[in-house]
Amino acid sequence: MIMNRKKLLLSIWAVAALSMLCSAQVQRRELKLPKVEGYELLRCDFHMHTVFSDGMVWPTTRVDEAIEEGIDAIALTDHIEYRPKLKEFTTTDHNHSYELASKYAADRGIILIKGSEVTRRMAPGHFNAIFIDDANAFQKFVNPNDWHDGSNIAQTLDEGKRQGGFIFWNHPWFQHKQNISEWAAIHEELYQKKLISGIEVVNGNRYDPTVLQWCLDKNLTVMANTDIHTPMKLEKGEFRTMTIVFAKEHTAQAIKEALENQRTIAYSSNAIYGKDELVRQIVASSLQVKARRIGPNGGIVELTNISSIPFSMSVTSSEGVKPVLDGVLNNFTAFSTSTTLIPVDLKNLKNNQGSFTVEVVNAQVGANKPLQYTITVNFEK
Repeated sequence: MIMNRKKLLLSIWAVAALSMLCSAQVQRRELKLPKVEGYELLRCDFHMHTVFSDGMVWPTTRVDEAIEEGIDAIALTDHIEYRPKLKEFTTTDHNHSYELASKYAADRGIILIKGSEVTRRMAPGHFNAIFIDDANAFQKFVNPNDWHDGSNIAQTLDEGKRQGGFIFWNHPWFQHKQNISEWAAIHEELYQKKLISGIEVVNGNRYDPTVLQWCLDKNLTVMANTDIHTPMKLEKGEFRTMTIVFAKEHTAQAIKEALENQRTIAYSSNAIYGKDELVRQIVASSLQVKARRIGPNGGIVELTNISSIPFSMSVTSSEGVKPVLDGVLNNFTAFSTSTTLIPVDLKNLKNNQGSFTVEVVNAQVGANKPLQYTITVNFEK
C-alpha cells in the first residue's frame, strides 16, 4: 500500500515536470477583446480546483492552461472542508496549492490570486474567498462531525473579510432541491452584513438570468468562472467561461479594485452578461462601421467586428437606413474578427446620415433583456 502511494505521488510530480517543460512551447490563443478607453480588459477565472482538494491536476497545470488560453489572472480555490484526491499523504496546509504555483505563475506573466472555497450545504451553499492572506484560518470554522454544517457561515465569511478578501457566492442553484437559484433568508443576512460582494452568473457553461438580475438590482459583482476540476479541454475556436474585468492597470490590486466596484462582465459560450454601460462599451468598441452607396437608393454597410465574440443582432427599427435582410426577423450576425456586409435601402436617407437599432441577442443587460444598440451610418455625397 505504501509503495502504491509513492508511485502515485511520483506520477503526479512527473506530470507536473512535463507540464513545466511543455509550457514554454505553447502559443497563446486568447479571446480577442477591444480596447476600452481608461481600462485594461483582463480575462480572469476565479474558481478552479487542483489535486489539493477534489481536482485532477497539479497547481502549475492550471497556470499552463491559462498561458495557452490567454487568461490574465486565475485563482486556485481548493475546498477547505475536504481534499479526497491526496488526503492520505499530502500536507494539511491549505496554502500549499497557491505556494506551489505562485513563482511559476509570476515567471510566466500570469496573475495568481490566493483563494479558497468554503463549502456548506444549501442554504447557504458554496462561497469563494479570494485575495486572502491565509487559507488555513478557515479550518477552525469547519464542524468535524458535519463539514457541510453552515450554521456559522457568517463567522466563516467574516474571516475572509477580515483578511481583506473579496467574497462571492458560487453556483447559487447547486444542491437546490429544484435546481434553481433562490435568495434565502441566510443570503439576505449575509448580504446585509456585506459578506456577499458578487455572485456567479455563469458557472461552467450554465447561465442563470435570475442571478444576473440579482447582481444588477443589489449592486453585486457579476462573476463567471469555470469551476474546473478536470484538465481543461476546449474545442477549436472555443474559449473558456471567464470574468472580464475592467481594470485600471494589469495588476492583482487593480483587479481587486475593479471587483469591489462592480466593473466586470461575464463571458461564456459567445455571450456576455452584465451592466448595460459595460456591455455597451464592449459592443461599441468592437464594431467599426463603414458605408458606401450602390445606385441611387441602395448601399452597403460594412460592419467589422474586431473581437472574438460574434454578435447576434436583430433589427428593431431604422431611420433613413433600412437593412435588407433575408427572413422576417431581420436577423444578422457580426461575425468575430471579420467584416459583415449588410445591404441597405436608402430611399428615406436624409443628409447622408441614418441609423438602425438592433437588439444584440447574445449581449444581455438584464434577465432576458438584450442590449439595445444603435448603429449610425454616414454616406458620402
